[in-house]
Amino acid sequence: MDALAAVAASQPGPVLEVGFGLGLSASAIDNLGVEGHVILEANAEVLGRAELWAETAKCPTVVLGGFWQDLVPSMASGSFGGILFDAYPLSPGEAAGDGEVGAFFVEAARLLRPGGVFTFYFDAGRNWIECIRSFRTETIPKLRDAGFTDVEHDQVACVPRPGCTYFWKDRFLVPKATR
Repeated sequence: MDALAAVAASQPGPVLEVGFGLGLSASAIDNLGVEGHVILEANAEVLGRAELWAETAKCPTVVLGGFWQDLVPSMASGSFGGILFDAYPLSPGEAAGDGEVGAFFVEAARLLRPGGVFTFYFDAGRNWIECIRSFRTETIPKLRDAGFTDVEHDQVACVPRPGCTYFWKDRFLVPKATR
């Protein structure tokens, strides 16, 4: 999550984070000294933890409760220097391929300032080769169609915490789409 946070915080301007989860990326973003941080969280229990966390954040932080689909249409275009998307999938369809984040691509491009960057959790396929292939052949064209001018990706080694049941790979993909 540190790698995704580093991408989202790499450009001037506030950072939008869709999904608070365990707060790992939020903490990393906060430690990078961003201008501002807006967190969207749909789960009521997680929202409560995000609000408590924000009270002690180093940078100005706003936490909004609700689904991104309901919240982002009212946000001004060009508001953010970076966006990190890591929302929990609510259906098997949202968990497949680029899932729910794919539906967010157009909004991400709209919400970013020129030169702003978008990153997101991406875990498609049964193995690393399938993950890379899916990203290159399916996701990159969708990002370009949404208005991103440059799309890159990196990989970082990952050692899941003991007992972690949702991530089994030894690395993960770090997308970076620039508007």
